Amino acid sequence: MNSSSRARLWPPSRTEDPGIHPRWARQGRRHRHLAGCKATLLGLLLSSCDAAETVPAHLPAPDLMMFRQMVYPVLLRDCAFVECHGSADRLYQVYGPGRVRLGGLDNYDAPSDEELQFGYNRSRAMLLHLHDLDNSPLLRKPLQGAGHGGLDGYGRNVYLGEEDPAWRIIERWALTSGRESEGQ
Repeated sequence: MNSSSRARLWPPSRTEDPGIHPRWARQGRRHRHLAGCKATLLGLLLSSCDAAETVPAHLPAPDLMMFRQMVYPVLLRDCAFVECHGSADRLYQVYGPGRVRLGGLDNYDAPSDEELQFGYNRSRAMLLHLHDLDNSPLLRKPLQGAGHGGLDGYGRNVYLGEEDPAWRIIERWALTSGRESEGQ
């Protein structure tokens, strides 16, 4: 490339953004155009779906008291580390004593109602699955070979399998939502 052709490309004219090379600006316009085409195509696909094909999602409502007394302590012990689900960067979060706290509570204070309700709501959301409760993320991801492979930050299995007593507590709690919804 000779110096005369370089002079045409850089620096940009006064009407252009001085921080963006003209070639990059052209590529940006092209990407915006493609993004608009993708959005239009997605809209057409979604609008062509028949309402009879959609499956309504039912948010499970397992026993709150069982969550507070049995499940929350297990999740707090096994999952609420900063590197794991004690981080705001994660979709599934668990906060409480001895871990990251909500609302600036002292580490040694008992779990607040807000933390318990937050954990319950996040856990309920992780039970949502279109086909069956057994395949919900809360029950599948901590097991070996699924999700994060069931491994903690040190490469150890969080739950050894479906026979693990801690995993069984979570499963038993999750199944309380199935029994309630069958009676409705």
